[in-house]
Amino acid sequence: MAIAHNAGVLAEKKHSLLQYLGRFDKVGVALSGGCDSSFVLAFSCHVLGKDNVIAVTAATRLQLANDF
Repeated sequence: MAIAHNAGVLAEKKHSLLQYLGRFDKVGVALSGGCDSSFVLAFSCHVLGKDNVIAVTAATRLQLANDF
């Protein structure tokens, strides 16, 4: 039962993200390299087309420029 509930929650979140992205022609996604921002980046490319999405990263003490 928990798996079905989780699948429903994930489907709702995906639908909400689809509606949100539908408000834009182009987006920039802050990419941390984690699974959440990677999913948002990939889903944004799926919804808007890769030419309408840019990944934004920044060098920090935790993520250095030569890591990119």
